[in-house]
Amino acid sequence: MISDADILYTLPANPVTGDAIRGAKRLRMIATMGTGYDNIDVGAARERSIPVTYAPGILDETTADGAFALLLATARRLGEAERFLRAGKYRGWTPFMFTGQDVHHATLGVVGMGRIGRALARRSKGFSMTILYHDARRNEDAERELAATFVPSLDDLLARSDFVSLHVPLVPETRHLIDAVRLRRMKRTAILINTSRGPVVDEMALAQALAEGVTRERRAAAAHRLGIRANPYPYGGSSGGEYPRVSRREASSGSRSVTPWEVTCRRA
Repeated sequence: MISDADILYTLPANPVTGDAIRGAKRLRMIATMGTGYDNIDVGAARERSIPVTYAPGILDETTADGAFALLLATARRLGEAERFLRAGKYRGWTPFMFTGQDVHHATLGVVGMGRIGRALARRSKGFSMTILYHDARRNEDAERELAATFVPSLDDLLARSDFVSLHVPLVPETRHLIDAVRLRRMKRTAILINTSRGPVVDEMALAQALAEGVTRERRAAAAHRLGIRANPYPYGGSSGGEYPRVSRREASSGSRSVTPWEVTCRRA
């Protein structure tokens, strides 16, 4: 498809393979509309001295809005309550129906205190949340602005946080950063939000945790960009319907906002 192209403008959901780059003899530039470029074989482009451009910062605040919306919706069980109502199951108010859990004064763990992670943490200040963060580098400027506390150990952050939000790029070191072991490091009531790349979370481990005993006493929310995965339905079926606490919506924020959709899972 790109064999005759001089310039390729690609979307994050479209893989640009090494074979495609090597076969495009006229290609002089590759541009992606997103902040990430893991869909492009950068090594193959480098072999031919083809520049690869991306667009950092264009949707930082928008993505942070979406991430915090997912945090609030999952904590307060809004998706579940809406489906319950639409299914005609509502028969009257009871004191503890879909009350969820408090966000205010809870502890937020931010994994990746970059632009989006920092924007999310800034929103959490309006809810008087305690902010912890883990990153490859300490961000002292963010600490001063947000009264955030740097936690050198990711496992320690997971153990201490009521909410964990992931904001890391997809590189070999972050693939399956959250795996079965780390899911069990989290509090029994913790909620996990992932608005970075889907494979940052081991999806099969998350699905298994939802299906097994871990799910009975712990809650997790995972907002994944499923359109960029090999398996668009990783939760054991066609759309997550096997899990009553799984909902999905079209992705409407962030740099991966073209074709993927998001899924939110909440443990019973």
